[in-house]
Amino acid sequence: MKKTTSIGKRRFFFLPPPVAVLIACDICAILFAYAAGYCLRAFFPGYLPLDTYVDLLPAVSVFPMLYGLLHIYPGTLLHPAEELRRLSRATSIGFLFLAALFFLSKSADAFSRTFFLGVWLTALFSVPLGRYFIRRLFCRRSWWKTPVILMGSPEALTALKAQLRTTRSLGFAAVAELYPQATAVDASLGNSAYLLTADSDDEQIFAVLAQRHPHALVLMHLPSFTADEQERLLQNMGDYFKEVLTLPSVSWRYCMPESIVHICGSFALSMQRNLANKRRLRTKRLLDLSCTCLFGIVGLPLFLILAALIRMDSPGPALFRQRRLGKDGAYIYVYKFRTMVQNAEDVLNQCLDENPDLAEEWAADHKLRNDPRITRIGNFLRRTSLDELPQLINVVRGEMSLVGPRPIVAEEIEKYGETYTLYSRVPPGITGLWQVSGRNDVSYEERIALDRYYISNWSVWLDLYILIKTIPEVLVRRGGY
Repeated sequence: MKKTTSIGKRRFFFLPPPVAVLIACDICAILFAYAAGYCLRAFFPGYLPLDTYVDLLPAVSVFPMLYGLLHIYPGTLLHPAEELRRLSRATSIGFLFLAALFFLSKSADAFSRTFFLGVWLTALFSVPLGRYFIRRLFCRRSWWKTPVILMGSPEALTALKAQLRTTRSLGFAAVAELYPQATAVDASLGNSAYLLTADSDDEQIFAVLAQRHPHALVLMHLPSFTADEQERLLQNMGDYFKEVLTLPSVSWRYCMPESIVHICGSFALSMQRNLANKRRLRTKRLLDLSCTCLFGIVGLPLFLILAALIRMDSPGPALFRQRRLGKDGAYIYVYKFRTMVQNAEDVLNQCLDENPDLAEEWAADHKLRNDPRITRIGNFLRRTSLDELPQLINVVRGEMSLVGPRPIVAEEIEKYGETYTLYSRVPPGITGLWQVSGRNDVSYEERIALDRYYISNWSVWLDLYILIKTIPEVLVRRGGY
């Protein structure tokens, strides 16, 4: 049988290329944090022997080993929030280990506590940010990609391939598609498509694919196959592929399982509803207040500058209020920088009356890509989302959260349908999953799905992930108008 080149088949020092690159990236991020900690300590008086701190450099090797123990390499099957949690935990454990080691060896007095504090805090940010940029840099390279064999009906695989495209930076590449019986296989797929019928030789197909793609990951959509087919296929695949993932549904993403529990000789998935827990809501409130105080102090000069620019650009106040729905369906007034002319409603109504196409666009999303009401400085504020900066006032008042579902108006309740009951349990947020997933380029149905996913799967780490990802989204200005 002729062998062909496989994605991800090459090795670098017995490691897959993505793992080797991530290890190098993590080491560089720790070294950067090391240098930042040393520079921070240099600002304070006192003797700072460089050679003593250089002798500490071999300790950097502790961190890749800890990351490996927590299965963060390559991290393709981890949610970004979960990866952030594991990275933060492993980094903190690494510094605690080094501190204990120096204490037991009676050499702790040789190193500055300010230095260690600076290195630890910097590493908490530099390591995940380094991984983010490395994935963005190499995600299109063939050696970075993880080959994936998809199994399911044409409808299921269409949805799965669309989801894989949204996680392009993780490096998944669909290399083959396996369809159940009574399926019309797309001829354009060539020899990468196979039909799994009762008469077909499953093991022969799996053997061919395993030889072509020895490190492939199998993704199987269970509802596409009958119970007998599931049992047969799963048993046969286990002899050829080391990792087989089963999906109970294409749309099964609103609530991630918290853990696997064993019941009566079988197993079950324990589902989480984090924001239904009042203790977790208090934790979220504490995170909001802490981050708002920090953002408020740092952003106060920017706040004053933007307010002055708005007043100079067009007549009217710098701030305005919008009526929105908050927690438990109560009305709140959301603060924003003014981005429109003062007679905005009259301008909008006249524009919609004269342009049926714009009226249709407004009815669909309550957004206009080329809104005639927006001022010059307002256009900039909207594209960078800086118009929402005054909503920190709403966060302090407890009406909003830093991260949460997008605030909506009463007319949108009907579009949310049954999801509105879930939506109304939590305060809306300044930023959220839909803002970091394309913002206005995301369809309305996808926004609702993202809000539902966030509420069902909230964690401190998910909030931190969204806050961190908001920064490059604002800088790139993707989907903002």
